[in-house]
Amino acid sequence: VNTSAIVWVLPGEVATTKTIEVPSADNDEIESILGLQAARHTPFNRDEILISYLRLGGAKPGFTRVLLVIVKREAIKEKIDILKGAGLSMDTVLFSPEGIARFYAKALNRKKNDAPVALIDVNMQSTNFIIQSNGTAVMSRSIPVGIEHLAVDAEAGRHMADEIKVSLEAYDPEGM
Repeated sequence: VNTSAIVWVLPGEVATTKTIEVPSADNDEIESILGLQAARHTPFNRDEILISYLRLGGAKPGFTRVLLVIVKREAIKEKIDILKGAGLSMDTVLFSPEGIARFYAKALNRKKNDAPVALIDVNMQSTNFIIQSNGTAVMSRSIPVGIEHLAVDAEAGRHMADEIKVSLEAYDPEGM
């Protein structure tokens, strides 16, 4: 394949996210701390998950706020096997809500200190609810209601509205 890079986009619905604050600003220390804490935020064992994070900045000196992204190892392995079967290898993985947040930050000409904005990205089978601030996703939640559900079930819209309300109530702008 004649491409300069292959980026695999990890959909929001396969990840668990949690905004947490860690007592360090050093990348190596942050990764070590998250490696120890990640299993507390999911029902899976540490060896069953892969973790990554997006830096959200520091709320106070010596601390860093991060959006922790946790994915089952098997979900990633399946995708890598598919790419290998096609004779491809990926250069990087992008978390879909992060890409969506960055795209709309640029498209809407959002400035670094603008107030956070809620993005509701409705797909065929699910909806990404993302809070974007400072050009990136600071909160992400996958809601299991999409266009297919909304087209056939009047209750689906009510369910989506309830889930969006819950997500907004869970968002802590003071911590961002």
